[in-house]
Amino acid sequence: MSKFMPHSVAVVFFFSVFSFNLSAKESYQVELSAEYLGDKESVDEIKAIALSAEVYFDKVKSGSHPYAENAYLEQASRLGIAYVDLEYTGASLSMDESDFFLLARYIDPLSHLILEGGAIEISSDINNGVGGGVDGSGFVFGLGTYVNSHSSVVFNYLQVDLDIDIAPGFVAVSKEKITDIGVAYKSVTSLEGGKAFNFEASITSSEFDDGTASISNTIVELVGDYYLDKTTSIGALLEMNSGDDEGNEGQTMGLRFKKFVTPVISVAAEVSQFNADNFLGEDSDRFLVGVAARF
Repeated sequence: MSKFMPHSVAVVFFFSVFSFNLSAKESYQVELSAEYLGDKESVDEIKAIALSAEVYFDKVKSGSHPYAENAYLEQASRLGIAYVDLEYTGASLSMDESDFFLLARYIDPLSHLILEGGAIEISSDINNGVGGGVDGSGFVFGLGTYVNSHSSVVFNYLQVDLDIDIAPGFVAVSKEKITDIGVAYKSVTSLEGGKAFNFEASITSSEFDDGTASISNTIVELVGDYYLDKTTSIGALLEMNSGDDEGNEGQTMGLRFKKFVTPVISVAAEVSQFNADNFLGEDSDRFLVGVAARF
């Protein structure tokens, strides 16, 4: 059931936490975050915890921006690292997975060129009684630009190579590859009365190759966040997935919320539902909660 490929969920969870200062300062250089994700079908279930840290090359100032969009609107360069601990439980097997992500984003202050690069490491144990497992590594690269002070477009490429050993000594190790090629647009528009609106749109061609055949799907994502003020946003998301992998075809719709309880402490929540297009897929419900601190 491709909808529940744990490695893909972990990668999205990342692209997609503790010491902190509770004072009311409105500039920061480090952000730490922790998130919990639950994704459940009728039988299969994924639970994941993500811990991440982002370090900015220079202090990020809030100004008049919504707090959640500070780094984006200030065009701040950063280095990020994340760890994801994931548990998958299915009808016939279960899996424990640990993933590491490293991502750098540099924005040239003169040309406003955006350059991204990163690495991914995947390690998992298949709990099937014979010591199976999955190991993998990959990289991500992005190139784009700010088209104006509040909008950007980025072209990106991701590749993950997997060695899957389901039954050591009984079944040969299979080599599989995930390749994503896409483009993403983002714009944050200031509105009257201190309000703002964030709009994001992306289209990705995702290919899965097991060495004998390859299948690819097209994923279109739309996100909108309405900022009631600098501290609070409510938003909605829509994802449409179609292509060769019919078990993955369907639509995901969701709602999300983010609140800065102080200028440096935030909480977030998101709920969504995947509606499968056909009998090869299965509907699922997902929720995510998170907390972040800046200093």
